[in-house]
Order: sequence, then C-alpha cells, then structure tokens
Amino acid sequence: MLIIEEYFVLILQLIIICCSNETKPKLNLDEFFNNTDYQQLSFSPTGEHLLIQSRRPSWNSSSFDISLWLFYVKEKTTKLIAHNLPSFSKPVWSPTGKHIAFLLNEDSTITYVGTPEHHLYLYSIISN
Repeated sequence: MLIIEEYFVLILQLIIICCSNETKPKLNLDEFFNNTDYQQLSFSPTGEHLLIQSRRPSWNSSSFDISLWLFYVKEKTTKLIAHNLPSFSKPVWSPTGKHIAFLLNEDSTITYVGTPEHHLYLYSIISN
C-alpha cells in the first residue's frame, strides 16, 4: 500500500511539473534583433483604411528600412506602398481620405555635390 501511495505522489508531482512548464520557443539573437517597430498607425478620415509606418533593421546596409503599408479594413488585407523611406518622413492623410502625402529620398547612384534631394509624394488610394 505504501508503494502505491509513493507512485501516486510521484505521478502527481510529474503532472504538476509538466503542466507548470510552458513550452515556449526559445528566442535567439536573430529574432531578438530582427524585430519590427510600428512608428505610426493612423486611420483614414473615412475609417476604411489604416496607414502603418514600420521600421525594421536592414542588416545588409547597416541601417533601418522604414516602410509604409496600407491596411484595408473591410478586406483585411495589406499593401506595401513604399519602403526605404527617410526617417523623418511622416505620412499624412488628405482630408477626404483619398490620398496620402509623404517624403521620399532621392536614391540615385550619381555622386553630386550639395545636399540630397527629397521629394513630396502623393499616393492615391483610388487609382492604386
């Protein structure tokens, strides 16, 4: 009888130990450093779209890739609008919610003297 009680206690302890340890995947350094930050989230004035500005490490260029995504609320789909945006690019909605304005860098391979150029870009939700 004592042996059965000992087995019962042992099995109960094993069950408690197994249930208390969650099986989470271990986080490695690549996953830790390859995270994505969401710098800006803004709904369109109509509420039909969500504008998402994300930033993630770009290890090949030793910089960050700042991307602009459009989320369609009804369809629950996303579309990449632009990437490699400058860090100071702050996209804004038009009052009607049909356009998004943001800055783009001049990513040319031509070497020139002077300050780099930035361009204002107007993205149309209707035509794209």
